[in-house]
Amino acid sequence: MLKKNQSPAEELRVLVNDLLPTQNDYLPIVKTEQQVKQLGLLNENLSDENFYFVFDLLACELNYVKNAAKVLGYPDHEFTVSKYLSSIHPGQAIQFNMIAHCMYEILCKGIFKLEFLTQKYISLVALKHYNGEYIIFKKTTSIFQYDKKNRLLAQLNEFNKIGPYEAEPLRPRVTEANGFQKDTFERQVFQMVLKGFMEKKYFSEKEFAVLKYFAQNELGSRKELAENLCVSIATVDTFSKRILAKARNTFTHSFNDVKSVALFLKKERIL
Repeated sequence: MLKKNQSPAEELRVLVNDLLPTQNDYLPIVKTEQQVKQLGLLNENLSDENFYFVFDLLACELNYVKNAAKVLGYPDHEFTVSKYLSSIHPGQAIQFNMIAHCMYEILCKGIFKLEFLTQKYISLVALKHYNGEYIIFKKTTSIFQYDKKNRLLAQLNEFNKIGPYEAEPLRPRVTEANGFQKDTFERQVFQMVLKGFMEKKYFSEKEFAVLKYFAQNELGSRKELAENLCVSIATVDTFSKRILAKARNTFTHSFNDVKSVALFLKKERIL
């Protein structure tokens, strides 16, 4: 059970331990030779622009960290789960962690057929360099180990540098792959994300209604929204001011108006 004031790394450990109890028996499918071969191929193509690591869910640790020192300035052996999660830009951290948690809740239950390196989750992520600068990366996460019951045990995470962070959204997506039922999987994940986001009460029910309206009607007007919600335009303006203040504080972005907040959440697959 998650507790208040836990760090992202502590929350992740609690979640994974609940999903993959240590007393259970797990029979890995992927052979070590396959994994070693893939890591060898990655090593051949390493540069100042990319790095990778394997997230071992059973141990809740990062293994085979390679090139983080050159790309981010952190010694590879010191680049832990805690260091990684704390380096994510505050403007992306909430949705990044929420999506990850929802994916683990599904992939650790054996609902979908998994295959080595076949299914991939792709997004953008901004990580803090040792010098304090935030850099945006394209992050590709693949299945690295699973058991006979199709429970995820390890992920390969590859990072390719794009450039300085400029408030880009995550833009999360799952690639089409055999046996993964992409549409069903994505629908389940992002339905869980929306539910979790609403349960966290970042915005009130009425404020969510405003955001959903503008996410679906980018050219919609305050008057039309007021009519849809059966409230006055002044009330819509009050909701909008509250949304803007909450969004700027939660995501640390300088949103110009409520429509920009709605579009941001739409790109993040929250709305």
